Amino acid sequence: MNIGQWINSNLGPISVITGIVAFIPILITAWQVTLGESRRRRKWFKETIKDLGETPAVLIIDLFEKAEIRTNVEQFLGREKIKVDKSRVFEIIRNKWLKPEDMPDIAQEIHDNVANIIRAGTDVVHVFYAGPVMPPMLIGVQLVTCRALLYQWDKNNSTFVCWGPLHYT
Repeated sequence: MNIGQWINSNLGPISVITGIVAFIPILITAWQVTLGESRRRRKWFKETIKDLGETPAVLIIDLFEKAEIRTNVEQFLGREKIKVDKSRVFEIIRNKWLKPEDMPDIAQEIHDNVANIIRAGTDVVHVFYAGPVMPPMLIGVQLVTCRALLYQWDKNNSTFVCWGPLHYT
């Protein structure tokens, strides 16, 4: 038997077995990365929206003309048993149609309210928003250092729905 025949007869089966054995951990890792990571994210999301905070604050941003969402927010907080000290409730209200020229004033008002929220030592900010599309981007930028839960009005059920945290880390 020469060396070429020995390689074909012995190393061929060994490489097949080695390939199969090496594939098993790759398959397990792929399974954990795809399905395990997704499961962990869903679990984290559920835990995050249940943690309402020890010293929560509420930021009500009502930028629609004649919307007045404060009453709905107060009812929602009572129904969900979210206890917030009145000194930690912050509001930005505009009772007129917004124009692009209003953005600098709104940005400053958002900045000032978020600074007050941070100074108050809150651990979670519950953000209730009603208004046009652009201001939420400013809100997200300002709340980058806070743990914030976002709520949106559900017209079908006439209540707010928590869409989860602002940051998914």
